[in-house]
Amino acid sequence: AWLPGARARGAVRVAATRADLRAAALMALAEARDVAGYELAEQALSDQDPATRQAAAAALDRVGGTRAVGLLEDRLTQDDSAVVRQAAARALARVAPPERVRALLRQADTDLVCQALLALGEAGRAELAAQVSAAGSHPEAAVRLAATTALGMLAIPATTPRLLQLLLDEDVPVGLAALHALSTAGDSRAVRLLRLLAAHPGLPGQRATDVLVGGLRLRQPPPDSKVRILARSDHPLPSRSRARIAAAFQGIALDVAVGELGLAADGDLPPDDLDALADLVRAVATVDTQEPGLSWSIRDAQGLIRRRDGDWCLDARHGDLVRDAGWFRGELPHVSRVPLTAEITVLPPDPAADGALPVGLGDDELPDLAEDTQDDATEQTISGFLEEITGARASPEKDELPAQPDPDAAPPKH
Repeated sequence: AWLPGARARGAVRVAATRADLRAAALMALAEARDVAGYELAEQALSDQDPATRQAAAAALDRVGGTRAVGLLEDRLTQDDSAVVRQAAARALARVAPPERVRALLRQADTDLVCQALLALGEAGRAELAAQVSAAGSHPEAAVRLAATTALGMLAIPATTPRLLQLLLDEDVPVGLAALHALSTAGDSRAVRLLRLLAAHPGLPGQRATDVLVGGLRLRQPPPDSKVRILARSDHPLPSRSRARIAAAFQGIALDVAVGELGLAADGDLPPDDLDALADLVRAVATVDTQEPGLSWSIRDAQGLIRRRDGDWCLDARHGDLVRDAGWFRGELPHVSRVPLTAEITVLPPDPAADGALPVGLGDDELPDLAEDTQDDATEQTISGFLEEITGARASPEKDELPAQPDPDAAPPKH
């Protein structure tokens, strides 16, 4: 909500004191980031009406930040209303420190876990992608569905192998959610399987074709591990500043050089090691706070390290890539390419795969193929369809199958 001027904000604050308008007023103040919203939301958490408490919990993640964590955790454990607990779980997933979110994801209440997973995806909290991915192995299909949906919202190319696994989930909605997630997160490793799946006669085939046409990253190769950082100073840095910069990067697995005119760092961090990238973001944020005059350029293959509203973050969708100190050698602007097409051809199984599905998967075992699982819309599961057209079966003995190069997925030539 946009509240123009002090009179409008004052009117909404007055409305927040009326029982029949309190919930709507709290959300309006939260959307407007009104400073009075925190105190009003804190008071509303003890309101007798569950809808008002729900609105208060939802408002706190916008106006409260980390200071609201304690209040939200109290609602999570003490409130007798399920909708209020779910609102608290969503807000905590957005604002709580990573260790508190990990504890939240270990809750026995699967409804709370689902709400937290979806909120992590909406908030773009890439530093917790490993926990979201792990939830894809939860015994409850609802949790696996929420985790798969969240991976799509996080849009991290390194999760492509995991999404290819989730395509073969015995629960059809999970497989369809993985298809949708590949449209935002999938890189060239997904192309071969998508083209096979495009021949499916039902909804999965339609979705696979849509992903091939509209996939954002399908022409990109798998992300490399190279990370490069450059920070320039317009005046010589004193020795004390250089020492603070070196201390902030202590323990970061990059080659860091600090001089009078700034710093340069170069090295390799695995693209799926989001914890290491999160540590790097914290180091950059520390130095940026200590030396606010530095101009930064940071490159990681997935474009995750960004600046949003003045703060550094690990996020694939929100914020801006930072090249204030200049572009790195070899970086090229985005070049538009025609969409991939769904070449509906049935490829023979790969002889080297020993009867396994010819797709590149991750390290976890494939899910068992449930013969009695049917998709009401297509009467055939994704995994069953792939098994039929390739003449192959899912092989848990294979940890990872070789990915086949796709000529259309090669990086653009310039």
